[in-house]
Amino acid sequence: MKILITASTFPRRANDTLPTFVLDQAVALRAADPALEIHVLAPHDAGAAREELLQGIPVHRFRYAWPESAQRLVYPAILPNLRASPGLILQVPLLFGAEFLALWRLCRRLRPDLLYSHWFTPQAVTGALVAALLGIPHVFTTHSSDVAVWHRVPGLGPLIVRAVVRQAAAGTAVSRRTLAKLRSFFADAEWATVAHKFHVLPMGVEAALGAPVDTAVRAQARAALALGERPVLVFLGRLTPKKGLPVLLAALRQLVATRPELLLLIAGDGELRRDLEGEVSRGLAGHVRLLGHVTGDLKRQLLRAADVFVVPSVVTADGDAEGLPVALLEGLAAGRVCVATDASGADDILTSGVDGFIVPAGDADALRACLIGVLELDPAARARLEARARERAAAFAWPVLAGRYLRLLLPAARSGPTP
Repeated sequence: MKILITASTFPRRANDTLPTFVLDQAVALRAADPALEIHVLAPHDAGAAREELLQGIPVHRFRYAWPESAQRLVYPAILPNLRASPGLILQVPLLFGAEFLALWRLCRRLRPDLLYSHWFTPQAVTGALVAALLGIPHVFTTHSSDVAVWHRVPGLGPLIVRAVVRQAAAGTAVSRRTLAKLRSFFADAEWATVAHKFHVLPMGVEAALGAPVDTAVRAQARAALALGERPVLVFLGRLTPKKGLPVLLAALRQLVATRPELLLLIAGDGELRRDLEGEVSRGLAGHVRLLGHVTGDLKRQLLRAADVFVVPSVVTADGDAEGLPVALLEGLAAGRVCVATDASGADDILTSGVDGFIVPAGDADALRACLIGVLELDPAARARLEARARERAAAFAWPVLAGRYLRLLLPAARSGPTP
């Protein structure tokens, strides 16, 4: 069986700073069923190869603007790019058109048994159209604001969303909040006719992160990062507005007044880096390290060294929001005590006070109070929380989730196209 995956956030090369969860999923699906042939179609970017193998997965990239240096809409992410440069809205129809043509041509060449779109916009829209024209079953995953943006297109937007949903053989959302955004386009009676096709399934995490971290391993990680005995908070993710880092820094300013030894490690890169550097320079320089993008062993060391893993997500003024950050699952899998906001999707997987903590989004005082409580946990209570975090995350290791995805994707491929 042959599956063609389409995505707009996808590594442009090995060791790229972009999130890798779509590639990770493709690799995990193939590992779970070696008989599968999986290809990926993604937008091109300047300097990227048009055709290559990444971890054994054939990747095909299409151009959507000329010269190639003009392709500035997609990477690192579409919504932040549009916020920074509103004129890029002119490239949106180019992206839709180029993706449709590339997908049409690739489907005619590869003849896949299933089209699988990541993100509703533009992938699920173009995927649904190509699938209908060529008689191929179509499945999509929505990651959050990728579908909500269609509320901004009066009349036509909801019609497009409902048509794509009705045509899909199946679909997933990475969190209940994300599924609710899709549900908001439907009246109750109409949703009842399609709800059975849709499931909440997050992206997964590396299985090796779930191995228990003993005292010696933790000490080695802290020594490698030159942390000494300081209590350490860790944030891992792209530096974008929806991640809520200004709220975390506001909470940290209050914390260091009474806990001057506290250190926050921020691992990631993105559009807010310069703003964060400026904020840190105003009295937090001894308490914050901006590490840039991290992968591999360095990421594992950060997770092992953390006293608290923080996910301070917010909903931005323009409605951009998290679906369910993979970083949260990574923190849990590593057995860290995680503090996340109720805008992160954490309430899908955490029971506050049992296997982590959930605080109101955008509330620096509530975040500060929760962090103090976690830092003051006695060793036995901390050990219980860390063990429960690993147990909870075990369900989201890629070998487990790949099987769940295949139980959805393979029947969809065999079902034939939906009229």
